[in-house]
Amino acid sequence: MNLRRLEINYEVEPWLHDHALGGRAVLPAVHSLELLARTVRREIPACRVQTMADGRFPRFLELPPDSSRLQLIVELAKLDADRVRGSLCSRKQLGRMSRLVEHARVIFGGPAGEPPRRPTPEGARLFLDAAEVYREKVPFGPGFQSLTGPVNLGRDQVWGRVQALVHGQAGLLGSPFPLDGAMHAACVLGQELVDYIPFPVGFTRRKLLRPTAPGRAYDFIAWLTGRDGDGLIFDLLLLDGEQVMENVTGLVMRKVG
Repeated sequence: MNLRRLEINYEVEPWLHDHALGGRAVLPAVHSLELLARTVRREIPACRVQTMADGRFPRFLELPPDSSRLQLIVELAKLDADRVRGSLCSRKQLGRMSRLVEHARVIFGGPAGEPPRRPTPEGARLFLDAAEVYREKVPFGPGFQSLTGPVNLGRDQVWGRVQALVHGQAGLLGSPFPLDGAMHAACVLGQELVDYIPFPVGFTRRKLLRPTAPGRAYDFIAWLTGRDGDGLIFDLLLLDGEQVMENVTGLVMRKVG
């Protein structure tokens, strides 16, 4: 297995600090995936970064309040002719020594998998306004308030609209905000099922069929497929009318921190 370790100087844009949990700003999972995808495309151009598997987010990457730069390490391991594992790490100083702390890990490439299942939305039993969601359920700042309009909750489904916000830049994986907003909605549904706030800690597969574009609005639907110990498991779709933009299966959400 061919392992590469690369030093990355990551620029922390001011609006990223709106992604804060308990007063700590942390790098969103979707931005970690974009950073890894860009690095893989630069180093191993033939790898299909739009297909991902075995995503994990083991530890938050805290954003320093007094700096606009993060010194990060990306480890790339070529698993076979089609697949590359990428890990996003930081270095933690322990006296005179240091160790790597892993924040995100995913395998890029490989087979696309089966076409996504598209469930029919069930009858909504609860409607929440997006402003209420961000005031009461997912208290992120305006830089990450991508849900728009009513959020519709069924017994084990949630659906609505997300806006691809225009700050930042769309990358290889399109705008990060639609998927981020769909996970906010899954978090809201999760709070109806458990007595904690569930956050994404991993997924089985993510497939991008078409990149989402800044300034556009998209439909989403997320639905509960099972439980993983004390966690919840969802599948979700992003849609532009009848077209599937991307799908995520096996999204695990649980209590963190």
